[in-house]
Amino acid sequence: MKPLAEQYYDRVAPRYDATYTGPYWDFYREITWHHLKRYLPRDLSASILDVGGGTGVWSLEIAKHGYRVTCSDLSQKMLDEAGRKSAEAGLDGRISLVKADIADLAPFADASVDFLVAQGDPLSYCSDPRRGAKAIARVLKPGGTAVVSVDQRWSGLDLYCGKRDLDALERFARSGESVWLANDPSERFPLHMFDPSELSELFTRAGCEKLSMIGKTVLPVREHAVWLEDREAYRRLLRLETRLHAEPALLGRASHLEIAVRRAHSFVDFRAGRR
Repeated sequence: MKPLAEQYYDRVAPRYDATYTGPYWDFYREITWHHLKRYLPRDLSASILDVGGGTGVWSLEIAKHGYRVTCSDLSQKMLDEAGRKSAEAGLDGRISLVKADIADLAPFADASVDFLVAQGDPLSYCSDPRRGAKAIARVLKPGGTAVVSVDQRWSGLDLYCGKRDLDALERFARSGESVWLANDPSERFPLHMFDPSELSELFTRAGCEKLSMIGKTVLPVREHAVWLEDREAYRRLLRLETRLHAEPALLGRASHLEIAVRRAHSFVDFRAGRR
């Protein structure tokens, strides 16, 4: 039987992109691109892997800049959407599709990827985030870079306070374990929300060094999205967000964290237990 997350994304794939439209999501994607593009390889022949690539939002964006990208996802239906969109954009020759679970990235060889992107928080939704981080480190070449987005733990406190369940609130604050609240309870699946230090440690233990971390977004623009409809306000808020979102004291305000890491040249093979 398919994992619950795979079942859910298979079902919502045809309308997934429509859920993430409007000024706030435009702002969110611009923040993401501003951070991500700093780490793209200069060499257009570099191997690029988009993990949890879904409908291909970031695969298409990167391919438009001249790279060849492999888009992987747990859901075949999401990959079908990515294939349709890349064909419509005339980029299907630059984007290949591979069904893979971030928990092991089994189809990909060790040290085969120059740059990896994992947006849409697949590391939070996978069956074992520790294995997922190790899989990311495994497929990166020595010195290769990954930019990974996850759910930020403290943004979930309001939800658990709203439930007025102190036991659940204490468990969540301690563990970061939560659940994706799909409308249909049968489709809900576990997710892990990270605090900044936990996310850094996760990749350090996997054999990577942290290059940077940002919050997305530290300004409460989602609650005030109407402000973003004014183009001058949008530009000013974007400048302010990019100035503030790497401040460690502000990371806990964000709904998501994004970390950039580099695989160390001396790397532990966790499966074989050797360097």
